[in-house]
Amino acid sequence: MKTVMKSAKARSLRQTTVASAMALTVSTALSVTADLSAAEVLGARAARHDGHTRLVIDLSQRTTYTIRSEDGQVKVALADDVVVPQKLKTTISAGIVTNVRAEDGSTLALDLMAPATVMRSYILPASQAGHAPHRLVVDLAAAPQPLQFAAVAQANDATMLNTMSDTTVQYSDDTAGGGDWGDSSGSVFDGFNIDGYAEIEGRIFSQGSQEPVPPSRPKRQTLSFAIEPSFSYTWDDGRSLLAFTPFMRFDSNDDDRTHFDVRELKWVGAFDALEVRVGVDKLFWGVTESQHIVDIINQDDGLEDVDGEDKLGQPLVGLSYETGVGTFSVYAMTYFRERRFAGPKGRPRGPLPIDYRQTQYEAGSDKWHVDLAARWSHIFGPIDIAVSHFRGTSRDPVLIQGLNAVGDPVLIPRYNLIDQTGIELQGTFGPVLLKAEGIRKAQPGENQYAGIAGFEYTIYGLGGGSSDLGILAEYLWDNRTKPIDNPFEDDLFVALRWTANDVSDTTLLGGAILDLDTKQKFILIEASRRLGDHWKLSVDTRLFVSVPTNDPLFFYRDDDFVQIKLQRFF
Repeated sequence: MKTVMKSAKARSLRQTTVASAMALTVSTALSVTADLSAAEVLGARAARHDGHTRLVIDLSQRTTYTIRSEDGQVKVALADDVVVPQKLKTTISAGIVTNVRAEDGSTLALDLMAPATVMRSYILPASQAGHAPHRLVVDLAAAPQPLQFAAVAQANDATMLNTMSDTTVQYSDDTAGGGDWGDSSGSVFDGFNIDGYAEIEGRIFSQGSQEPVPPSRPKRQTLSFAIEPSFSYTWDDGRSLLAFTPFMRFDSNDDDRTHFDVRELKWVGAFDALEVRVGVDKLFWGVTESQHIVDIINQDDGLEDVDGEDKLGQPLVGLSYETGVGTFSVYAMTYFRERRFAGPKGRPRGPLPIDYRQTQYEAGSDKWHVDLAARWSHIFGPIDIAVSHFRGTSRDPVLIQGLNAVGDPVLIPRYNLIDQTGIELQGTFGPVLLKAEGIRKAQPGENQYAGIAGFEYTIYGLGGGSSDLGILAEYLWDNRTKPIDNPFEDDLFVALRWTANDVSDTTLLGGAILDLDTKQKFILIEASRRLGDHWKLSVDTRLFVSVPTNDPLFFYRDDDFVQIKLQRFF
């Protein structure tokens, strides 16, 4: 089951930022103009926010501004008549910004721990209640990745343009080729980097499991430990990258959930408009929240969670070429990654164990079959569009009931060959995101058609404060009407996402997928908060409510659980 409820908008920004980091850092300059009077800078603060650094500059009035990368810094130039106190009051809690200071009249200079790229910027109006002043918000991301092409930078510019309201955006190349980004010893983009996280995770199930019978019945509590370090080396002014990201989890109850995977082991090279990647990699396609029916390159890591967010690394060779009419990408993949499920002592799990020794493949070469994929993506004003086609082994297994070597009943995975064509659409209109995904999948015995369409509306400065509230709704449709084949043939997804915009990056998401036919509900609640500079606490709840006997989720009806996770980033 795939119920990914993280922001599609944030993911899209991450993908585009990775692809254009160096180009934006070295050469992007934003000039935003509005017919507003003089303003005074009241203060500035920065903190981590959704995987990047968010800088907020408080203003007495709205004003014009320009943002540029220069000499290893990011500088915010306000209108000439804006008053900037020489002793600017700043609050820096975390992230890559170490200081904000006045420089040359109405310019603010940002001291950074590393070169950065501007993801987006916009001005929030003052609250009518007077609790918050006008705010210039600038989202920054560290820029160690290569993948910097002019066409991608232009696409990212268009994305940022569409996220700004009541402003006019112009771009210039004032910093192109300029700025002292390195010396005779090489570029600051070159070098070795280590980061990642370690975590301890506990799960508490509200009910005892009905499968299997004692004495092997799974426990109602489980504890696990995981670590995912990431090692990378860049050279040639950031145009070549080697990356290695292993992952390991140890589970105290379920031996099957104790597993190791290589998430990434790849080389990526940038040659003008051509990008080449070889090795084990993770790629994401899709824009919607509730499911990602278009996303097909990587296999789900079913041992990690039921939400389909965690992926196994996929061996591949990929080429991407940037043109004025879009990005064209092709991929060749082999060594199929089989999906794994919770073992006899794990939860949530189905009624019968999975016998991987009897796994079946329609392809004669089994897991060594060569899968092929192609994708085109482009931005037309406020509209992001992508069209893709995949031909190869399906990532979703068909589970066939059978017997193991000693005659016990088991489920046998079978992976068929498919042809899948997909389309992704996202429109950005101020605080409103319109998004949709659709697929046609040709597979043995049937042609599947499925689609998801919906919106996300963000209320900035909720109640006159600094927090934001996102309202999400999507409709899920599938032409396969038998519930046993598909739990999302006629469903509605609704959710609220609250972001505090505080120094601790506090977030809360609550959502549900409602089956309009059977009235079955899958409810998900996620809350997270940073504890200092390196720690993060997350509490997730997943509930299966009113599940009928003919629904694929029926076997999870007793697997409601609360998951508590403490992560240490390094």
